[in-house]
Amino acid sequence: IALVTCGEGYHNFHHMFEGDYRNGVRWWQIDLNKWFINVCSWFGLAKNFRRTPKIQILRAKVKLQFERAQARLSRIESGESSFRDTLDAEYEQFLATVKAWQELQVQRVQKKRADLQERWSKTAISTRMRELEYSLKMQRKRISHMVAAIPVT
Repeated sequence: IALVTCGEGYHNFHHMFEGDYRNGVRWWQIDLNKWFINVCSWFGLAKNFRRTPKIQILRAKVKLQFERAQARLSRIESGESSFRDTLDAEYEQFLATVKAWQELQVQRVQKKRADLQERWSKTAISTRMRELEYSLKMQRKRISHMVAAIPVT
């Protein structure tokens, strides 16, 4: 169907991850728009593509699997508690992994912020040092001119 629809068969991906320029995520998936944009980039006509990180795509896939498993389990008799217990344990592990990933993202952002503040601080200090050097240089010139203007007796 993707061949006939020129890749629109993968259009749900676009709705899940709006910022991504692709519909077909894999290189072999037929998505003529993605291929056209890539060719344009070879000629410098397109740049700064936004792609959804693989971990977010994987997270969405796993979440969907859990939803499908819950739906399937809801259709069977309640006597199958071993499946439910296993699925609940897996879901708890999934939530723990997602939480750890989110905490890592927060740490990454904080580190970038600290690095940026450090670079700004270094820039501000070096700028202030240049200003002070210039001030001393100008003061030296003013004093030289003043000394030169003093009559010699």
